[in-house]
Amino acid sequence: MPKPSTDIVLTKRQAEIVLDQWLGERAVCSGVEPLSGGMIHSVMRLRFDRPPHDAVIKVSADADGDGFAGEERRLFYWLNTYMIHVWIFGDEPYRASTARVAAEIRRQIP
Repeated sequence: MPKPSTDIVLTKRQAEIVLDQWLGERAVCSGVEPLSGGMIHSVMRLRFDRPPHDAVIKVSADADGDGFAGEERRLFYWLNTYMIHVWIFGDEPYRASTARVAAEIRRQIP
C-alpha cells in the first residue's frame, strides 16, 4: 500500500512541466487548485492557456512504489468483482447508476 501523500504542493512551473509533457507543446499554467477527496494521493486542477484549458491530475510521493499500477490493479479488481455481483444478483439490489452501467457492460459480453 502506498504511503499517503495528500499534502503535495505543485508550483505553476512544475505544473507547466507536467502540461508540456502531456500536451506535447508549451503551455502556460495560470493556476494550480488543490482538490479535496484524495485519500492517498494529492489531486489538483491545473488551469492553462490552451484547450482543454484545465486538467485534473493525481500526484504521488511514492517514488519507490509502482506508481499508479497498484491502484489500477485494485480498481480493476473492484470493477470485476462488482460486475460479477451484478451478473449474479442483477442491478436492482444496488439501486445505483453504476450497477446499471455494469449490467449493460455485462450484457455486451458474449
